[in-house]
Amino acid sequence: MVEECSRVKCDMQRDRGGRVFESNWTPPQVGWVKLNVDAAVATVDHTVEIGGVVRDENGSWLFRYARFVGRCDVLLAEFWTIHDGLLHAWSMGYCRVELESDCLEAVRAINTNSDMMGDSVLVESIKRLLGQDWRVEVRYTSHEKNRIADLLAKRGRNMQLVPLRFVTHPVDLERLVEEETRDLPQSAASSQLVDIVAPFDLGGTEDELI
Repeated sequence: MVEECSRVKCDMQRDRGGRVFESNWTPPQVGWVKLNVDAAVATVDHTVEIGGVVRDENGSWLFRYARFVGRCDVLLAEFWTIHDGLLHAWSMGYCRVELESDCLEAVRAINTNSDMMGDSVLVESIKRLLGQDWRVEVRYTSHEKNRIADLLAKRGRNMQLVPLRFVTHPVDLERLVEEETRDLPQSAASSQLVDIVAPFDLGGTEDELI
């Protein structure tokens, strides 16, 4: 309950007139891409789906990903989606990435190299990715600014266990995509891209990573 109350407080801001308004997605700095990630944990069987999206400073859709992970706790689920997001971004050749998650615990653990991350092949893979020849900034964002990643994560149940990458956004998210980027100058429209599915190696054996 405390975590949820804190999240709601962060999601709401006040202008000088005292009126409350909700935050919206903010673009990355010029020359960077923004990776928004999220995980969804089912309350019944504790299975996890993860997903995320990468966009440029104009809000143009670069790619999305989602997949079913299996059963694990909430923090580990967040580490999974951070891992896959970084893996996708690295494989696509992006060298300046702003990664945003609405899980403050996971962001703090990564930025402080906390013991909370534990000692596993998954954690070592995240550290190895962050140590590559690129710049990655891992930040906390409010749930309101992470809506698309949240919705993509919830679609992971029907996905495979292996990471898959898609270029275009789902048609039913068109309205939300336009809403988040309506005040930004648009470059190449994502709807003109041809959707692809791109699986790739996780960087370890399946038995090691599960």
